[in-house]
Amino acid sequence: MAVQRYLNPPEYTLPDFSGKTATEVLETVRGWGLRLEFAEGSDLTRPEDTVLEQTPEPGSQVKPGRKLALTINKHKRGTVPTLSGRSLEDARKALQEAGYALGSVVRINAPALEGTVLTSRPAAGSALAAGKPVGLLVSAGPGSPRPETVLPDLVGLSQDDAKYLLDVAELKANFRSVVSGAPQGQVVRQEPAAGTLLPRGAGVNVYVSSQPEATVPDGPPFAQGVPELLQPSGTGQPAVRNLQLSLTLPPELEGSEVRITLQDEARLEPVVIFEGPTAPGWKFEPPGGVPVQGRATVRWFVNGQLYQEFTDPPQP
Repeated sequence: MAVQRYLNPPEYTLPDFSGKTATEVLETVRGWGLRLEFAEGSDLTRPEDTVLEQTPEPGSQVKPGRKLALTINKHKRGTVPTLSGRSLEDARKALQEAGYALGSVVRINAPALEGTVLTSRPAAGSALAAGKPVGLLVSAGPGSPRPETVLPDLVGLSQDDAKYLLDVAELKANFRSVVSGAPQGQVVRQEPAAGTLLPRGAGVNVYVSSQPEATVPDGPPFAQGVPELLQPSGTGQPAVRNLQLSLTLPPELEGSEVRITLQDEARLEPVVIFEGPTAPGWKFEPPGGVPVQGRATVRWFVNGQLYQEFTDPPQP
């Protein structure tokens, strides 16, 4: 049998591995006896760690011992250079040399000389894929005081950077924590929207990402490992129970902005239990579930639109 296989080796038809991970390729060709070689490429428009090119081409007939060369997508990332204190033209050149594009430029009155960069978005030192835009906040000079100021774009900044921008714009920051898949301390939403003309001293609601943590207001504490239904609290309110949640997005919606709200008999208004961008493979599954009292309604919004709503226990 071994002699037969040696004299007449089997042939295999190569499938199209484009978009597959290296692990998926290895599983497919396991036992084929091919020699695999990997190289790195970069295409920011396609998923990272997936096949960009293959040699031989899809549909080719190969025998054991044949080489299969694969180019794996590795997004090239650099860091945003320090631009504050530079002129706008110098900042533009620095971005070009670093491989980035100039994004939106917002000008506000500030003590610095006109045309001086105050800060960048993303901030200096942030990791960023090549070719991505970097926005700048630029001084328009002291000028004559105006009663209004333009609200800058804060989403994606750290809380400290957002406060700095609002201080420069002479606006008051009202920071609020929300559970989000974004990094801890990153701004995920602002009210009003960026570009709004506001009177100086006006308040701005800034929603900052925090780690998932669920609490029940005005109720008994939730203990890990307790049964799904706890004993009544003795306050006349419904018993606290553990609502299990496991939410995932279909592949075509990966990367969307997601907001999940919860309302039960202890909450008069819905509360946000998750908010932020999602990465491929995102899953919302709080360890131990979410403590609720009585009937609970969960609403799931994707890109601002209601995607799913369910009530537990279901309405009779």
